[in-house]
Amino acid sequence: MTKRQKRKYLIIVLIIIAIFLCLALFLVYRTEIANSVVEYDESVEDQNNSIIEYDESDESLINPLMGYAPSADSEELVVDSSLVYIDITWAELEPEEGMFDFDAIAEENYIEKWRSEGKKAVLRFICDLPDYEEHRDIPEWLYELTGDGEDYDIEYGKGYAPDYNNEIFIQYHEKALKAIGDFFAEMDFVKYVELGSLGHWGEWHVLAESDLPGMPDTETREIYVSHYEESFPYAKLLMRRPFAELPEEAGVFNDMTGAEEDTEEFLDWIEEGGEYTQTGEADGIKAVPDIWESAPVGGEFTSSIPMEDMLSDNIDDTIGLIEDTHMTFIGPKVPEINEDENYLKSWADEILKHLGYRYYVSRFEYGQSGNSIDVNITITNGGVAPVYFEFIPCIYVMEKDKGVIVKRIELDIDLREIAQDESENAGFELDEEFLGDDYEIYAGIEDPATNEPEIYLMMDAERNGKLSRLK
Repeated sequence: MTKRQKRKYLIIVLIIIAIFLCLALFLVYRTEIANSVVEYDESVEDQNNSIIEYDESDESLINPLMGYAPSADSEELVVDSSLVYIDITWAELEPEEGMFDFDAIAEENYIEKWRSEGKKAVLRFICDLPDYEEHRDIPEWLYELTGDGEDYDIEYGKGYAPDYNNEIFIQYHEKALKAIGDFFAEMDFVKYVELGSLGHWGEWHVLAESDLPGMPDTETREIYVSHYEESFPYAKLLMRRPFAELPEEAGVFNDMTGAEEDTEEFLDWIEEGGEYTQTGEADGIKAVPDIWESAPVGGEFTSSIPMEDMLSDNIDDTIGLIEDTHMTFIGPKVPEINEDENYLKSWADEILKHLGYRYYVSRFEYGQSGNSIDVNITITNGGVAPVYFEFIPCIYVMEKDKGVIVKRIELDIDLREIAQDESENAGFELDEEFLGDDYEIYAGIEDPATNEPEIYLMMDAERNGKLSRLK
């Protein structure tokens, strides 16, 4: 074989080898493509879609049904709040049998003023309120009918402890609560009712080492609970402890907020349940872990620790206790912000960031789909609790520079179902023109009672009133 022939033969062999190599590479490539179809499609989809992500803001804003609930009878305290706290003693409610003095109660608590400002109320009915002077918090006519309680002068103060087992007392209690419930029924004002009535301050305990009439057992307490359920079907009920008779969907309240040992005990009741020492009932308290996911947790700051101590050097501990409890509101004892104590405001604002819900749009995604635009919205809750009443998240298309809403879309998202650090998303379609330069897109949360946006979204985005701009 000549050199020319050898060279020609070698070229043919190399060509054949190259063909086989190309064929092998092609088969490998086809296999890789087949195994990565999903990944490839997703990358193409991402290329066709626009995604905007938003961070939660670090703001302290006043939103409905959460935050501080200062006493309604103090115009100075009720400034930066959407809630007010009202307590009513039986003595002031019904000075004469069957005659309910709601005019005086409304005037003393500025009810019309707060209603006109859109505030809502936390309510507690009290039969025993310790004070510095001798007194009774039930009407004299009721005392004459029952008279089996005890006047006292104890470490809590002075007052009168009724016998809560008295059948006459129970019968009139039902009538009194019904009157209160009827009075507030048409106002859309009272949203939270703390089950009071029993014990000092309506906190369902009597000083243990005293000789005062004690707390009733579960069977009798259930009767009092039924009075509340029948009288306030429109409000969320809360108990001082998760008693065995805790109503379905009822929450709890901690009146020792800021006190570590007492709050840890409160959390133990919720987590473990157990004995109610006031009556000796082994199962008097039931475990309700994660109660906050479906029912509110309220309460007030303790009076046993100076407010300045809880809000200054110990603020991190105070915030930790509030977060562990998943509180929605604090009141009536709240930081008193005035000209002399204005330094408390920054700390009070910091506490506010750790109460209740903090909803925001965390992701806004849109892309072409035929002649329209597919949009997907993700709402996240950065707060320690959800909202417990219905509110409607919406998207608004607004004409730029005119402020005219040309389209409103309700999102299929139930904010009550979004607990701490959880998210929900919803999709919808938009006309292609709405993504043009002549329009802006906003998000908002409406109150169905007013059909107006009422909740600030806690997100780093431009605002137009209570709406947050997405694009």
